[in-house]
Amino acid sequence: MIQLRFNSMAGTDPAVVGPAPFFRIEGSLLQRGPGREVIGRYFDHHWELGGRFVSSYECLEPVRLHFEGHAGESSRPQGPFQQVRFPNGSCYADGVLLAEFVEDQEYWVHRSDLTTWPVIVLSSADAGGVRPR
Repeated sequence: MIQLRFNSMAGTDPAVVGPAPFFRIEGSLLQRGPGREVIGRYFDHHWELGGRFVSSYECLEPVRLHFEGHAGESSRPQGPFQQVRFPNGSCYADGVLLAEFVEDQEYWVHRSDLTTWPVIVLSSADAGGVRPR
């Protein structure tokens, strides 16, 4: 199980969401777990979480991640990472830029090989590379 901490743009206390078995970032939508409940939306260089605007969010536990395509194909699991953070449409893993969101195209560019993916899935590092759907 993992949790996400959302850092407020207004300097108020961060919000924590979870625990959940996994989170999906599908285009501009942040979804929780197997029910794919939409908990946040990215637009105009920030995230909106239930009427609250946040500048970034991060995983509170070590995680693995993988990318998914529209037809169900997926990348190899990556990680585990001690810190995964999402500021301003970017994904950093252990301080290294891993992916960037292209807002008008609704996909993520994986920086190491420049492949494009519509989905990033975050799961517990303890899951051992199991890919949740």
